[in-house]
Amino acid sequence: MSCPEATFLITFEINNIWMYRYRKNMKGKERINEKNKLFL
Repeated sequence: MSCPEATFLITFEINNIWMYRYRKNMKGKERINEKNKLFL
């Protein structure tokens, strides 16, 4: 017996963690790009 609700919640949580990390990385890259633009 599988619980679709439980598996959905688990995948949803994992997706949230990955999206949070991805956004954090993108923000960091944007900051680096802004610094590079100032130097150019």
